[in-house]
Amino acid sequence: MDDQHTAVLGRLARALATAHPGSRPLSDTDLAALAPLLTSPNAVRAWLEARLDEGAGRVRVAGTLERRLLLERPGGGWVAADLSGREHARRHWPQWTARHVQVHTPDSWLSYADLTDSAVYRLTRPRCS
Repeated sequence: MDDQHTAVLGRLARALATAHPGSRPLSDTDLAALAPLLTSPNAVRAWLEARLDEGAGRVRVAGTLERRLLLERPGGGWVAADLSGREHARRHWPQWTARHVQVHTPDSWLSYADLTDSAVYRLTRPRCS
């Protein structure tokens, strides 16, 4: 595994620890299983939901590989993680998100966030033009 994948997996593990502070941390075996899935948002989502069982809430994985966005709702608000490590404020957010996504700490790659139901729906069904 190269340094970039290691960093992405480390951020993903930290995001999960933030969303689920009482859960078991991701092990090296977990990270090795996740590494080949990073290019597929649906595969990452499915793996996380299976691992977290009932505690998963809703998981959304969106964006390009370079700026993959992991959103997880552990039973209340959302946790938003830009797995590239860049601040949310540096992301080019589509215009529609202005009224539907509020990141609490935009100067960080990891933040709590508020999403409308419309945003949750759109994040897994992007419109391509």
